Amino acid sequence: MSKKVSVCMISYNHENFIKQAIEEVINQETNFDIELIIGDDFSTDNTAQICKEYQEKYPQIIKLLPSTQNLGMMPNFVRTLQACKGEYIAFCEGDDYWTDTKKLQKQVDILESNSQYSGSFHHTQAISQEDNSEGKLYGIDCPNILNAEDTISAQSMFHTSSFVLRNTNISQYLEWLSKCSIGDLPLFSCVAKYGDLVKIPETMSVYRVHQNSITNSTNYVDNRWRDRLALLSQINQLHDYKYDYKVKKIKQEIIKNTGFTYLKTFNIVMNSPNQKPDAFLNPPFTEENLDRYYTRKSILAALTTSATEFSNRFLDVGCGKMPYREHIINNSSVKDYVGLDIENALQYDADIKADFTWDGITMPFEDASFESSMATEVLEHCPEPEIVLKEIYRVLKPNGIFFFTVPFLWTLHEAPHDEYRYTPWSLERHLKNSGFSHVEIKALGGWHASLAQMLGLWVRRSHITTKKKKVFSKLLKPLIEQLIKRDIRPESFGEGTMMTGLYGIAIK
Repeated sequence: MSKKVSVCMISYNHENFIKQAIEEVINQETNFDIELIIGDDFSTDNTAQICKEYQEKYPQIIKLLPSTQNLGMMPNFVRTLQACKGEYIAFCEGDDYWTDTKKLQKQVDILESNSQYSGSFHHTQAISQEDNSEGKLYGIDCPNILNAEDTISAQSMFHTSSFVLRNTNISQYLEWLSKCSIGDLPLFSCVAKYGDLVKIPETMSVYRVHQNSITNSTNYVDNRWRDRLALLSQINQLHDYKYDYKVKKIKQEIIKNTGFTYLKTFNIVMNSPNQKPDAFLNPPFTEENLDRYYTRKSILAALTTSATEFSNRFLDVGCGKMPYREHIINNSSVKDYVGLDIENALQYDADIKADFTWDGITMPFEDASFESSMATEVLEHCPEPEIVLKEIYRVLKPNGIFFFTVPFLWTLHEAPHDEYRYTPWSLERHLKNSGFSHVEIKALGGWHASLAQMLGLWVRRSHITTKKKKVFSKLLKPLIEQLIKRDIRPESFGEGTMMTGLYGIAIK
């Protein structure tokens, strides 16, 4: 028989804290039965042994989920949450603890008496492990009732250790949660879809801040805002874009207040030692590459910033020799990458062929076959772009993501199959005419990058002599480099805007 309340506790290298976390759960005074599910993520210290000792001492209460390998925070969280079968689920990570022995009783009572609420939370005190000083009091600024829209924010309004949810609908969102970078905001937002969250204005738990805590790690801080932007997009999709206006506003505030910009990400991609040199995907900045350096780098940067939103089965339309396959698989949640191109579109290498070919009219896939897709530098070659876009829309699943790039400042290429140069307005019109309801379009580069690209194209592709190419390439390389470094990508489009190209995302 399942217990009234399941307590979900994840742990990793918490040997200095896990005893207190477990004991404060065991010490809860309730008129109902509880269970404690501990998911240890292959700790390398003594955490697993401590958990085992407590499980042997309280076999009727504690269930231990050991692991033979380190799964990572979210996979470990989801598998532990999945094992919770109680009517209600509470949360306490292995380095946090509860401070009120009647915490569970109070929260369950308020949910039992008010069926319209899907969850309950309270205040949580952050305490520094280093000097025992008090920090932020989580939840203090929250209203007493939170609805689904309220849970959409740049940062979590209350702490996970304070949360108790009604276990009715969460199981259907476990797969979605596993793709999120963190657990608090998406968890709260999932639960709030089915009822408001009610606050008990008391402090009943502690969030322990220490050197090894997730939110105190260098990697977390470095990736925090980029992950947060991606997470907001995921939550936006969760709510079927009902609160799209709020998500956009929060994203704009994050970018404005934190200095998180596309250009910063571009520089990270450009200078990253982890990027393999590649003549097409990631060309080095040399005199020979002055014509295509910025174009290729900016497309790679745009793709990298968007790849966190790709998942599961992915379709690359106009894939060519599929140069982005490895990069997408390594930087997204894509499990199955499928390349599609026009038959005989180009001379393929013997060992590199598109997975599927098509006639440009009907794709060889059933409706709703893919979660995500892309077309990089493809739409300018389509005589009837809406035929292609409508097919992409058809084969995408509901809420599926379509990533695209198109050139604006570039020579005629693949003649005579070079049909268009798109403005952001014409591109948006074609996408919406094809069924996409949510479209975001951004510039790949601004005025400085445009001049750099024109100089590069002139010096490498115009009809000047080979000798002059060498001389002018050497002279122009430092100028082009400075123009690229100083470029400011336009945040909006209007009279006088200049751009090298466009990229964006459209949602089915």
